[in-house]
Amino acid sequence: MFPGLVELRMSECPLENITATEIAQQFPNLKVLNLNDTLLDSWEAIDALKCFPGLTDVSVMGIPLLEQYSDQHKRQLLIARLPNIQKLNKTGVTDEEREDAERFFIRHHMDDESPPSRYLELVDAHGVLDRLAEVNLKAKESALISFVFDDEPLFKREINLMQSTTSLKKYLSEIVGLPPPGFKVLYRDVEFSFGLDEMKYGPKKLYTYNMKDGDEIHVWSR
Repeated sequence: MFPGLVELRMSECPLENITATEIAQQFPNLKVLNLNDTLLDSWEAIDALKCFPGLTDVSVMGIPLLEQYSDQHKRQLLIARLPNIQKLNKTGVTDEEREDAERFFIRHHMDDESPPSRYLELVDAHGVLDRLAEVNLKAKESALISFVFDDEPLFKREINLMQSTTSLKKYLSEIVGLPPPGFKVLYRDVEFSFGLDEMKYGPKKLYTYNMKDGDEIHVWSR
């Protein structure tokens, strides 16, 4: 029992599920909850977060449940399901963003035979919306990537995005002639100016970086 707990960090714990039983009684004052890189794999676990009476700040990055979605759709689906959240993954949720997310959620589930209960709540709020063009949310399985070694172009190659970062590093180790501890691997999205993102987490699948044709992978020798 933790009646006075305000902030709880569970990141990288092997947590697989959350149930709503007695949450309100055990965590009446919890405001901040970090569930990054846990093993949550069901929407029921996300819905259970609504049962924390004071929860307004949630982080749920890197969970299996969301791997198949783009970053934008992950955020929209989470915001729509969590009406009381004011900050998601350390970024504030505006009223405009929430309305857009709720409308996306309605369209996302409008063809479901048994839509989630949240769908019916949002239809009551926004009405039945017109259908938009169909969007394929399935993860891309391969991409033509440009490889760069110590700032020098190496080659362009189509790679399997279903493989892990560890698997990619083993492949690159043979190409550059260095053991994996001897180099860093970094990803660059050429469409957006976000710089280089170091690929540190070995089990992470490549498709979760949202790689696409023309993007770059940089190899830096240490």
